[in-house]
Amino acid sequence: MAGFTGTDGRPWRRAVATLGLLVCLATVATAVADVTISSRSQFFVESETYTWLHCYHTGSIINQNGYQFGIEVDTGTGTTFTTSRGSFRDPGKYSVRMPSAAGDVRVGVFSCQVTDGSQTEKAI
Repeated sequence: MAGFTGTDGRPWRRAVATLGLLVCLATVATAVADVTISSRSQFFVESETYTWLHCYHTGSIINQNGYQFGIEVDTGTGTTFTTSRGSFRDPGKYSVRMPSAAGDVRVGVFSCQVTDGSQTEKAI
């Protein structure tokens, strides 16, 4: 405790203050929900067998209309995610593949939303 001794000779004050600062910093550093959404290709390729979407995240995914991905803009196929899909989960990542049979529903503005319990983030 020699390093915490101040001019007043009370080492516990500095130790408690330092501990309080570390606890506050740890709380701020861990309370972050992070989410990124990406697709396999930059552009929609009609001839591809599958169209892939990936949601990289911390925290827990929030379902949107009963599914892990949401549709933000109705491009003519509605805002409910297609049932013609395959879903895959890895730690920190959720993926969906839509076969070419799903048609135009593969073109759209998709989103993924996550929470860490105190904070909610959405990627579009």
